[in-house]
Amino acid sequence: MFADSPPLFFLTLPVMNISRFTQMCKDLYFCTEEYSSGRFASVNAILGHLFKEISFRFKDDPSTAKFLEYSELCMSNFTVVISSFDMFPEPTLDNLMALTYAILHATESAKISLCWNFVASAARMAQSLGYHRSVASKDDKPDDVRLKALLFWFIYSMDRSLSLCLGRAALLPDYDIALPYPSLSLDLSLQPWHILFHYWFDCSRITGEVYEHLYSVRGVSSSAEIRAKKVYELSYRLQDWRDQVIAIDTQEAYHKAHIQWIVPASELTYNLIATIIQRAAPPTQPPETPSGLSLQCVQAARKALQIHQQIFLSLEKADSFFFSGYITWVLLQCPFAPFMVTFCHTIAASDHDDLKLLGEVATSLQAAADVSEAAERLYRLCLVFYQVAKLYVDVQPKEPHNHPVIPKPGEAFDDYLTSLGFGPNTLTPETAESSNNTNFNDPNEPSIPAFQMPPEMMETDLSHTLGDWFLDNQYMMGLLDSDL
Repeated sequence: MFADSPPLFFLTLPVMNISRFTQMCKDLYFCTEEYSSGRFASVNAILGHLFKEISFRFKDDPSTAKFLEYSELCMSNFTVVISSFDMFPEPTLDNLMALTYAILHATESAKISLCWNFVASAARMAQSLGYHRSVASKDDKPDDVRLKALLFWFIYSMDRSLSLCLGRAALLPDYDIALPYPSLSLDLSLQPWHILFHYWFDCSRITGEVYEHLYSVRGVSSSAEIRAKKVYELSYRLQDWRDQVIAIDTQEAYHKAHIQWIVPASELTYNLIATIIQRAAPPTQPPETPSGLSLQCVQAARKALQIHQQIFLSLEKADSFFFSGYITWVLLQCPFAPFMVTFCHTIAASDHDDLKLLGEVATSLQAAADVSEAAERLYRLCLVFYQVAKLYVDVQPKEPHNHPVIPKPGEAFDDYLTSLGFGPNTLTPETAESSNNTNFNDPNEPSIPAFQMPPEMMETDLSHTLGDWFLDNQYMMGLLDSDL
């Protein structure tokens, strides 16, 4: 079945190849000596994903009817082994490989906190093995060196992604990494996939710096001048990254029908990260938008949602296998920044076009509800926020305001969460008073003081709200975690 091209699974997570995997299967099946639990776990994880891929790619072939059952059996074996892993397993390549597939499985299961634990364990093990410096040993073939390097950089990328989503410092600091990117394959049809991974590593590096320079304790407390400089630098690097990804030649690539989706997915990633970067830009006087956010931030958020709609609707009709991958690896990785920025702007500006966009996004996500429990939660949360935005837009034009309706992005978002019953501080006296002033149930409520701010009270620097806004985003990510 894979005579013409490698399995898609080996391309999207290129830490394994067919020849190496075949040998691993032979070693287990014709076992002449004791094998490690890490190797057993890895073989079952790979088989589970290959059976699932075959069942999707050859769904009209009657001979593949049982493959989903085989996939579930293998993944059950894998989870049993991983759940019995020591908290600090012995540093070996087999165990590191097993932890890598555990990261993959936790991500696909939308278990964010569990995924972070696996990433932390894998990062420690990679450092213990010295992979952050060099992965080569005297008996390694070039393919072995490449696969081990890809293994390390995959762990690095997941570390950076979760660092920004969860608001935690990266575990693998750049200043202590000497390992170069893995070499490209000599197979011209495989090269585009490897080039794509190089750019993913570049994006992960930028993502890590976004958290370090803009949203860490040091980043939030830095001066407006320093933050403005970092916003400019990171925006420039992100734009350069986007231009390079778009320029990748995929004409000769394996699974061309799937890699073609990488460009629009990269556009979405670009606008998502750009939203988070521009959110940290120091505010101007007067504000560029009624929400107090920068115009670039609002535009990036809006563009991200528009691109999502295009990708989502196309994939839903074209490719159920890649549709599931898009939900898991793109949409659920850090989904709330563009939606929440657009939500805040819609309420502050009474923007009917953005309200319509929020409604379209929320409605379309219903089709993703079957992919995972987290996707269903995302749909329900976005639908609730759309309904709240619609209520405010319907009410605001009827209410005379003496002052511009300009919510402070961080503090106003706390009010939204509190009034919806989601906020982390819903029972405190301060938020109780705010909640009493904001009625989401009665459209005839005479006033909404939580969103009114006299001009003389507007701050020249909202840097202290960045931390609150970022905590809110982390809190919303926590609501998607199927562990909770």
